[in-house]
Amino acid sequence: MPLINTEGLVLVGPGSEWFWSALSGIVLTITVIALYRQFRLQAHETAIDQLTSFEAEWSSERLNRYKIDVLRELRDGVDPAGLSWGPTHSVFNFWERIGSLARGGHLDVDELASVNLGVCQQWWGSLKPWVLARRTEIGPTFGENWEWLAAAVTKVNERAGSLDMDSLGNIEAFIATLEYRVGVEEAMRRSGVSPAGRAAPTDPDGPPRTSSTGATGRSGSSRGPGSRGAPSGR
Repeated sequence: MPLINTEGLVLVGPGSEWFWSALSGIVLTITVIALYRQFRLQAHETAIDQLTSFEAEWSSERLNRYKIDVLRELRDGVDPAGLSWGPTHSVFNFWERIGSLARGGHLDVDELASVNLGVCQQWWGSLKPWVLARRTEIGPTFGENWEWLAAAVTKVNERAGSLDMDSLGNIEAFIATLEYRVGVEEAMRRSGVSPAGRAAPTDPDGPPRTSSTGATGRSGSSRGPGSRGAPSGR
């Protein structure tokens, strides 16, 4: 007994419509699967490019200088709610922007947490008083994207078993690390690209010291709304 009855089977001409309909369905299914795989691949590549770009910006000399200014004020005992507007808002703006992208579904929080670990959470824990103080002056939505992002990243870190990430830790050591990184950039500009396999020149007594983005003493940036010399806008 034949397994397939081909009697009356028509593949071409009248009566073959069933065959071409079935074939079209198979081709359409294969096309959809291929397009989906291509879309997933492009989305993954886009996410990697985004994270690489964000990491490069966060580690840039400019943002490192802003971070140094903020950390120096915290080290010197400045009330976190009254930190200087200039450098603090620059750090805030970075995370608020990423929070807006993540909250809108344009950036995967799990991937961000895998790259930045507790960085977002640590800075939010330290600058939350500043954000809340500005919120009372500027409006209830100020900083809501960073706050949302910090909460989301905290959940990811807790699931991974990464706890106690709500503060910046040893601020003096943190400052020294950032000063070293800025010093390396300065040294490379003075001498061109540092020779391969050799560290950029540093101060023999320790990490190269750098000037902050402010003028003298604590960060010289102007204060935020409600403080002397504050800029009028956000």
